[in-house]
Amino acid sequence: MEIKLNLIPEYRKEEIRQTRRFGYVLKWEIQFSLILILLIIMLFSLNYMVKANLQAVIDENGNHSGNTGKYEKTKGYDNLIKDTNTKISEIEKIQGDQLYWSNFFAKINNANSEGITMETISNKDYSITLSGKAETRDKLIAFKEILEKNNCFSEIILPFSDILSEKNVEFKMELKIKPECIK
Repeated sequence: MEIKLNLIPEYRKEEIRQTRRFGYVLKWEIQFSLILILLIIMLFSLNYMVKANLQAVIDENGNHSGNTGKYEKTKGYDNLIKDTNTKISEIEKIQGDQLYWSNFFAKINNANSEGITMETISNKDYSITLSGKAETRDKLIAFKEILEKNNCFSEIILPFSDILSEKNVEFKMELKIKPECIK
């Protein structure tokens, strides 16, 4: 068994404790000061880099001031392209609503046989009135049947009074044409 005797007086023990505390405080203060110095160095270097980048941007804008004219020219071309596209879309819209009556005349011509003469053709929207002369009643009826077989024509009306005569028949026929046939 070992016995330890502490023969140091009390005031001396207090001085030793204070010396240790002072050493700890001094150590912490030195560490804190080093960290603070490193942060200050980092801030100064960051400030230097930001100033250098700012100067580079200012120099770049100064050297590229001629590009402003190019930008304006490009902007002008963009506006011109937008205007052209607007006009093209308007033209396409108008053309989409355009009726091609030449298709109608081609279909009537294909259906027409010898002996039928058309004198007037009038229309209101998709309703068409044909008037003319037929050599015989049979040719007029055959013409009407050909029109009925065509998918583009509907509601073909040939008044009964028009087919009473057997020869030199004057007729007035009404029919409707489907929109998809003339668009």
